[in-house]
Amino acid sequence: MVLFLPLFFVLTGLRTQIGLLNTMDLWMVCGLVILVAFIGKFGGVTIAARYMGQSWQNSLSLGALMNTRGLMELIVLNIGYELGIFTPSMFTMMVIMALATTFFTGPALSFINLCFTKKIIPGFTPDILKPFRILISFAQPKMGSSLLKLANFLADSKNTNITALHITPSSELNYHGAIDYEEESFILIKHTANELNINLETDYKATGMVSEEGGRKFIKHCEKVILIYF
Repeated sequence: MVLFLPLFFVLTGLRTQIGLLNTMDLWMVCGLVILVAFIGKFGGVTIAARYMGQSWQNSLSLGALMNTRGLMELIVLNIGYELGIFTPSMFTMMVIMALATTFFTGPALSFINLCFTKKIIPGFTPDILKPFRILISFAQPKMGSSLLKLANFLADSKNTNITALHITPSSELNYHGAIDYEEESFILIKHTANELNINLETDYKATGMVSEEGGRKFIKHCEKVILIYF
């Protein structure tokens, strides 16, 4: 990866002689190669994705992404060149096609997303803008800290309400003992929340009916909730 991959690109660059395309006819053929390559993958994948039930936006996006040819295309072209399948001018056209279609992928995706941008109706908040509620249920404090980092990775903390749930499988703790145990259980996860700048809510319960209490807690937080537990 460090030595041979850069050398491969250097070799491909040395073989690509753009000066061979010195006539308008050759540049027209090069343009035709790019057009056929783009339409072939874009059109084929778009139609197939749409046939399988994808939306037009997803279908067009998949078609655009398929034009990211990259390294594999260059490997195939170099093998064909070494076997004498491509002439130097045709090899140059194919390399230009691979680069042009790859560079075109980003602008194509941006244009597709722009065309399918949904208009927000005044007074209406789409679901994607509504805050998520993530419920983290953990047994070991260290695992709660890890799950909080995972929740922060999955969702934007600025638009997410995260609740940490810890249920102790015991109903023998007295009031003061339960308070002390609760504080100890949430020390580590609260420290992680402060490091990540997350507004964390905590929920604690000591009970002998863990499953039933867990179900009640889940229903309490079930409005648009993502449940992460261990």
